[in-house]
Amino acid sequence: TYANLKIQHHIREANTVHLPQVRVANSVTNEFKNALRFFQDAVTLGEAEFLNKGQQRLKAAMQALNQLDLEREEDLHLLKQQQRCQAELAQYIEKTSTVYPKLISNMEDKALLEEAGKLFKRGELLRDHLIQLQEEIYNQVKKQLDEVQLASARRLRDNIITAFSIALIALIAVYLIVRRFILYPLQETVAFARQFGAGRFGQRIPVRRRDEIGVLALNLNYMAERLQNTIRELEHQQEHLEELVKERTRELEEDIQRRLQAEARFKAAFHTNPATMVISKLENGEIVELNDAFTRLFGYTREEAIGKTGYELNIYLEDDSREVIKESLKTTGRYFNSDFKLRNREGETLHTVLACELLKIDDVNHILVVIIDITEQKRMEEKLAEAQKQLLENAHLAGKAEVATEVLHNVGNVLNSVGVTVSQLYQTIEHSRIKYLDAAVAKLKENAQVDSKLTSFFAKMSESLLREHEDITNHINRLRDFTQHITDIISLQQTYSRNVEFKEHIAIDEIVENAINIHRASFERHGMQLEFIPSKLPPRFWQRAKILQIIINLIRNAKDALLESQAPDKKLKIWIVHSEDENMVHIHVKDNGIGISKENLDKIFQHGFTTKKHGHGFGLHSCANIAREMGGDLTVRSEGEGKGAEFILSLSYQDEPLPAGV
Repeated sequence: TYANLKIQHHIREANTVHLPQVRVANSVTNEFKNALRFFQDAVTLGEAEFLNKGQQRLKAAMQALNQLDLEREEDLHLLKQQQRCQAELAQYIEKTSTVYPKLISNMEDKALLEEAGKLFKRGELLRDHLIQLQEEIYNQVKKQLDEVQLASARRLRDNIITAFSIALIALIAVYLIVRRFILYPLQETVAFARQFGAGRFGQRIPVRRRDEIGVLALNLNYMAERLQNTIRELEHQQEHLEELVKERTRELEEDIQRRLQAEARFKAAFHTNPATMVISKLENGEIVELNDAFTRLFGYTREEAIGKTGYELNIYLEDDSREVIKESLKTTGRYFNSDFKLRNREGETLHTVLACELLKIDDVNHILVVIIDITEQKRMEEKLAEAQKQLLENAHLAGKAEVATEVLHNVGNVLNSVGVTVSQLYQTIEHSRIKYLDAAVAKLKENAQVDSKLTSFFAKMSESLLREHEDITNHINRLRDFTQHITDIISLQQTYSRNVEFKEHIAIDEIVENAINIHRASFERHGMQLEFIPSKLPPRFWQRAKILQIIINLIRNAKDALLESQAPDKKLKIWIVHSEDENMVHIHVKDNGIGISKENLDKIFQHGFTTKKHGHGFGLHSCANIAREMGGDLTVRSEGEGKGAEFILSLSYQDEPLPAGV
């Protein structure tokens, strides 16, 4: 009883005192670790929000630390450590509330950065003190639990000794009872069994009691009597045994005949099956039978394959393939793989559906393997996946165009506001009264009473203000021109981002001019000439967006070639040639830039080919594909490096009638 009370006392003390201390110590350590992480994020990212979260975690850690109840006599050393941690934590909270806010507002102050680094190291030291306090509290709880475990072990030992003593006494008493009431009757039963085994079935056991032993004697006597009757019946049935043996022999012969017929049907199905079928031994993989489909699939004759293993024929693509099949067959009796890779005689990889079944032939485990070739199906699936990938890329590009249209629309709205502001500013400058200042100065000069120095000062001020007024007016005019130019470019880009399949009734000259207007300011800024000779052809139905995309790309490439060129007069010339008999127009884009070498002329339109340092090799390839989609062509001519290049976009057209009402 004393041991039980002591164990209960230790358990109650662990649950009510030490375990809450462990939970509180864990909470203090976790909150302080989170605070250090938030302070580190605040210094790294420069975000005050993480600083506030770190201060909150410090306060939570202090609150949890104050909740530790260490007033007992055996906790005095922990109480001193708690008080030391409280003092350090209070000082750390005070320092972080002053240093980190200053550092967030001025991240370039090296003194603050150095002080913050010291403060962070101080926080790591305080974290180690808190972890040490947590470990000491945990060790005290572990010590308490070890005492409980030791007391339980002692109690268990005493219980075992007591139980063993009681069991020994009970065993002796049971032995005496069994000897008197069970062993003596059983000896009589054993004597009866010996007589019974010797074939003397007329013997009987005397029944003196009505307990279990008496019931056993009655049943044995009854069994002896039944056995005598059974022997007599067997003697009567023995004469019919020969007829039963003959009947069973006939049934076995019929079963053997059915098995032979089933085997013949299996062989016929095995050899005529269009799927590849193989029978091999489970242990060593030796092939014992195969059909003609195996020869067609792998290229080995029957004589070459029989008696060999799959490894010897080199049909497994992976070295452990058969071991995987073997393990599955031993575990589940079957194996299936919808994409199992094999190799034929020529070394070609075959994609197959593989099914294996475990079967026994002459008490030896074999594997029935069925192989269906799906290599062609896999190739079609890969082509389908590639087509789906291309479709996704096209959808992604369409999404980009839609986003670009929305962005251009928003930028256009802002530019409209800028244009209105510039117009208002121009009106204010235009109606400024500063131009009357010159007339006022003239009046002052006519008045002899006004000081000449003052008159000269006002004259110079008037001249300077009028000059500034003129400069401001010129800058505003240029700003209006630039704003209008940007608005025109956005309008063209919005047209460019429309549905590319839509045909518009428009002059080819207008499409080319739109592309030129996008780049004109860039050419003027770099001092390069841009000449366009219009064809003055009548409007026809063109896929405006696609043609615009190609011309813009060609002009951009020509500009890059001119920038890299050392020619003194950098020039780009664009003109259009009309072939009326072929219903074709040819747009020529010619520059005197760096040119194209002869070996690169044949590769210029290949996907991924580029001569630019930061190019991706997609622009000209995409332009050539777009030209072919419209029934046209994109070609290039160049006499070599340093001699410029000429791109020719050939487009066909049909004289389609305008819709009614247009």
